[in-house]
Amino acid sequence: MIERDLFREREKSGQDIFVNEFFYPLLQAYDSVAMNVDLEVGGNDQMFNMMMGRKLMRNMLHKEKFVMTTPLLVDTAGKKIGKTEGNVIALDSDPNELFGMIMNLSDDIIAKCFELLTEVPMAEIEEMEKEMPGKLNPRDAKIRLAKEIVTLLFGVEAADKAAAEFEKVFSRKELPENIAEIELSGTFPLPQFLLELRLVSSNSEARRLISAGAVEIDGARCGDHKATISTHSGMIIKVGKRRFAKIK
Repeated sequence: MIERDLFREREKSGQDIFVNEFFYPLLQAYDSVAMNVDLEVGGNDQMFNMMMGRKLMRNMLHKEKFVMTTPLLVDTAGKKIGKTEGNVIALDSDPNELFGMIMNLSDDIIAKCFELLTEVPMAEIEEMEKEMPGKLNPRDAKIRLAKEIVTLLFGVEAADKAAAEFEKVFSRKELPENIAEIELSGTFPLPQFLLELRLVSSNSEARRLISAGAVEIDGARCGDHKATISTHSGMIIKVGKRRFAKIK
């Protein structure tokens, strides 16, 4: 453990090394022993922890454990796509939601997504990368990426429907086919109104989205968090690009 480059550099520069930094790799390593694994697969940022497991397996079970790392999906700034950064795209998302989240990815990781998440041949991906953003519009590449991923998880029909829904809602600015209907009546401060509809998770998120101009009611933008809203049947509320509700 003390031979780890990270720890050696910190030691040389007189920086603290905390005991939990020793425990974490050790406990992750013991997972391998407890499950008596043959192969551990993980992101390449987990290489040290997985190799600790390999050493512990040799010492405790006298057995070889193999390690296989996979590249991380990161943008050009090195920011991971996942739970840690709060930009996770879940496999069990609704096909329409999944399609929209993929379309929301930054252009600089399109090629990497094709490489890591689809079955498109590498030669084709490399050609696509060369053509962006000149001959090939990144948006068109993302539409194909979203279709490829949704097809793998949900099938061709679901991917075609999700693409049509995306075109309808985001390109033609029309309403989605299926909007959640919520029974609600009365007059509410705007942030509380969004909370009642479960379109936001907190008052602070509501205020932030209202200030950013991301809230629309019946097609009109609502930018004042002090506003009060009186409900009526059929009222359509939109928050951000993908959150909709209809008052019943």
